[in-house]
Amino acid sequence: MCEGADRECECCNGVGTFEIIGCPRERLGADMYEALFAAEQADEGMWPCAGGWLDQTRNCIDAVRFIQSDKAHWEIERLGKADG
Repeated sequence: MCEGADRECECCNGVGTFEIIGCPRERLGADMYEALFAAEQADEGMWPCAGGWLDQTRNCIDAVRFIQSDKAHWEIERLGKADG
């Protein structure tokens, strides 16, 4: 998604958001569920392989960082809306 930068964006029409009708879980594949689970476990200090960061694949680390960054973004958005 373009995050609102492209008025021609097929996902959001340039507004940076889109409406999900139905269960959001239907839009996620098995690989995304695995990444979300890995990120949740990482938040708790548990990794899918013994040894922490050095034993993780690059894809695992990238997925966890992306998910944690996205979670932080939406938490900031949520807190901003609660204040105002």
